[in-house]
Amino acid sequence: MIGFIKQIFERGTLLTPNISDPESIELGQSNESQNTISAFMQIMSGRDTTQNAVLTTQQQFYIEYIRNEVNKYPMQLLKDIFSSTLRSPSGDIGSNEIFVFLKSIAESAQVGRGFNIDSALRHMVKESILCNDALELPLRNQALAIIFSCVGWICMLYPPLLSTPPQFEFINIDKSQCLCVSDSQPISTANRLLCEVIQDFGPLLPVRRESIVPNASDSVFSAESLYVSLLNASTLTQLGGIEVEWVTHISSHLEFDPETPKLFVFAYPSFCKVSENQSSPFGQIVRSYYDEYNMPTGFSSSAFLKEVRQSYRLLFSEDSRSCRHYKNHERKRLLQKGLLDPYLEELCGTHNTSRHQSSYSKATDFPIFAARLSIIQEYIQRQNPETISMLWKDRRNLLQWYTFWAVSIIGTLGILLSVIQTGLNAVQVHEISS
Repeated sequence: MIGFIKQIFERGTLLTPNISDPESIELGQSNESQNTISAFMQIMSGRDTTQNAVLTTQQQFYIEYIRNEVNKYPMQLLKDIFSSTLRSPSGDIGSNEIFVFLKSIAESAQVGRGFNIDSALRHMVKESILCNDALELPLRNQALAIIFSCVGWICMLYPPLLSTPPQFEFINIDKSQCLCVSDSQPISTANRLLCEVIQDFGPLLPVRRESIVPNASDSVFSAESLYVSLLNASTLTQLGGIEVEWVTHISSHLEFDPETPKLFVFAYPSFCKVSENQSSPFGQIVRSYYDEYNMPTGFSSSAFLKEVRQSYRLLFSEDSRSCRHYKNHERKRLLQKGLLDPYLEELCGTHNTSRHQSSYSKATDFPIFAARLSIIQEYIQRQNPETISMLWKDRRNLLQWYTFWAVSIIGTLGILLSVIQTGLNAVQVHEISS
C-alpha cells in the first residue's frame, strides 16, 4: 500500500492545488502522511491488512476521488476548526492532517446505528484533531457541516452540497443527483442518528416491497425476468429517449424519473470493491438505515454492492451496441464532468462474450434492485417506434425484428420486381404495336 502512495507522491502532490484558489489545500509528501493514508484505506476496506499491501486499482481511484472532493473546499474552512497541535509547523494543512481527520470519521462511522455527526465532532475534539472552539458557535455549525460532507464521501449514500458562499445553518445534498423529498435539513439534526438524518431526505435507498407489480407477461417476456434486450443502454437511449445521468453517490443508482426522462447511474463503481466487506464504514452505515420491516429480501451490504456491479453488465456489457454507446457518448460526458473510473471502463466498455446472458431473474439476480429495474422495463415495453429509423433500432424482440425486416425486404423486392415486369411488358406491347 505504501509503495503505491510513494508512486503518487513521485508524480506530484496527492491533492493537486486548485490554481484558481490560492487558499486551496496542498498536501505534502511525508512518510507520516503515507502511513496515515494507508491506515485510512485499511479502515475503509473493513479488513485487517498489512501496511505494505499494494493498493488495488479501485483503491487508487478512491484516493483520487477523495483528493478531488477535498479540493473543492477552501483551506480556511478547515484551518478554522483544526487543532493547532494537528497542523504542520507552518500552520498549513497537508496530507497527514486531512487523512487523520478522515480516518477518525471513518472509525466513528464503523459504530453503525449509534453513529451521529455530533458524536464524531466531540470525539475529534477530545483527540485534539479539532480545536476546542469547534464545540462552540459559530465554529460548531461549520465543523458539523464539514463532517457531514466527509461522511458523504466515506459512505457515498448521499451527495453533500456546500452552499456558495458557505452557510452553515443547514446540511444540504445535491437534489439534481437524486429523487429526494427534501434537499436540506437544519444543522441541529446533527445530534440525531445518521441513519435517521439520511432517511429524512427521502427514500434514497431501495426498500422492501411486499408486492412488486410485475411487468405485463406475454409469450416472449416473462414477468419474473429482466431482459437485456429491454434494459440495455442502447435501447433505453435510442428507443426510450432516456438520458443517463451519472451520479457520485450509490443510493440513487438505477433510480428512474419518467418525466424527464432520466436514469441515474452510479459513476464510481470502484467504491463497490473498496467497501465490499460488511465491516467497512459503508457496510455499517447502510445496515443501520434499515429495520426488519423495510429491509429488502436477502439484503446485506455486500449483496447490495454485488447487484450494483452486476447492473453495469445488464445496462452495457451484455450488448455490443451498448458498449459502443458507452465508448462513443457516455465516456465523453464523464470526462467532461471530471473523474473517469477505470473500473467503470472495465464494466461498461468491454462486451461480455464469454458469459453472455439474455435475461436475469428478479428474485435471484436482483432481489434488492428488482423494483427499480421493473419500473424501467415497464416504461420501455410501453414505447412504440414512430419512425423507420426507430423501427430499425428497436431490437427488444429479435425474432419479431428479423421477421418484420425479412417480410419488409422480401415484400419490397417483390413489388419492385412486379413493377419491373409490368414495365417490360408495356415496352414489349408497344414494340409489337408499332
